[in-house]
Amino acid sequence: MKDKPGKLIKNKPSVIAGTLMGLITVLYLTELFQYLFAAIFGLPSAGLSFRVIYLLAEFEIDSNASLVVNIFITVTPLVVLFISTQIVAYKITKTSLGAARYSLMLYQLIMVGYVLFYLLYQAITIVISIDPSSDFVKLAALLKLEYPFNIFGIFFIIFMLAIFININARKITKYINK
Repeated sequence: MKDKPGKLIKNKPSVIAGTLMGLITVLYLTELFQYLFAAIFGLPSAGLSFRVIYLLAEFEIDSNASLVVNIFITVTPLVVLFISTQIVAYKITKTSLGAARYSLMLYQLIMVGYVLFYLLYQAITIVISIDPSSDFVKLAALLKLEYPFNIFGIFFIIFMLAIFININARKITKYINK
């Protein structure tokens, strides 16, 4: 069954808006918040650098700072993504069927997909240390996690990922079936 050309054009602005909101959040806001918290808590050499098309928060994990502060700053991008998806989930329940709802659903799908990619990438970098500048690798070094214990860290990350995806998949399915 073919879609009508008018229907495709009508949904185009909502697809563009949802995609742009998702890309702005992923490429800029997560790192901006991480930089802000690193600067607020006074981590050494906190700064922002612009890489090709995205921002990168650069800071050194401070062994003199509280462990809670180091962990919080390391997971700040995830916290921003979790909070934004929950805000969007609430907004979806309050909007009627239409372009705004389509944009919000696409935004939420982009966030869930990015969290999946981000956590799997971080889990892999902890095991094989392919990216020494990764925040999670730096945190694992600070915690002195060696071979058997970094595997537990990976299981914890995958467990977090499964919970996050399960919660959001149920919400998205509920919105689609509505």
